[in-house]
Amino acid sequence: GAISLCGCVSSDTESTTTTTVVPTDEGAGTVETTTSSSEDKEVQPVGAKAKEIDALVRPILQSAFGSVTLIDSGTMTNPQGYTASSLKYKVSGSITDSKATQITNALESNGWTTTMSTVSSDGTILTFVKNDKEYLSIGENADEKGYIYVQAWEGE
Repeated sequence: GAISLCGCVSSDTESTTTTTVVPTDEGAGTVETTTSSSEDKEVQPVGAKAKEIDALVRPILQSAFGSVTLIDSGTMTNPQGYTASSLKYKVSGSITDSKATQITNALESNGWTTTMSTVSSDGTILTFVKNDKEYLSIGENADEKGYIYVQAWEGE
């Protein structure tokens, strides 16, 4: 099946803020705010899960690419129907076979298991699972080289 990554782009240089209501187990719903800038300015990870994933992934991306800037953080509903923490990084370069191997090896040494690894000129997607319920995907769209999308969610 096709995998779609959130490619939220704006054509102007204004900063945009999106507010999303995320339902909680209590049913009350929490409001999460996503701030992104088309000027690729550094933003902070939004929410505990995003902070946890940023702490895991950023050093791995820095090791592979050198320069890494978090430019978007928020939540989204992924194609599997789960609410995912979504992070977008600006990096120098793009995911090559050797960088994909470096990222995969680093995550596997942190207890993640690779479930899919596709590196091609049509786009790259690396997916991982941990403890049979935590999922992580790292991807790059063919038409957006130098931008890495990271999503993390818990599912079945």
